[in-house]
Amino acid sequence: MNDLDHKEEVTHGWPSGLRRQTQATGFLRVMRVWVGEQYDSSARSSQICQTRMISTNMELRMELESDPVLKRG
Repeated sequence: MNDLDHKEEVTHGWPSGLRRQTQATGFLRVMRVWVGEQYDSSARSSQICQTRMISTNMELRMELESDPVLKRG
């Protein structure tokens, strides 16, 4: 069976009208795909962000260490 043909079963705490609408549109399947893509892209970019944060922290530390006002404390 094709993934597009599969109907989502939504149960706990959902109004029946919303459950039927969700089954009709496949909304949850679409959202799972979208969230999965966002997760994949964020996982790929997390290393870049970590590298940026490390370099920014080093720059801030150097700036703070050279600040004469803070050294007086």
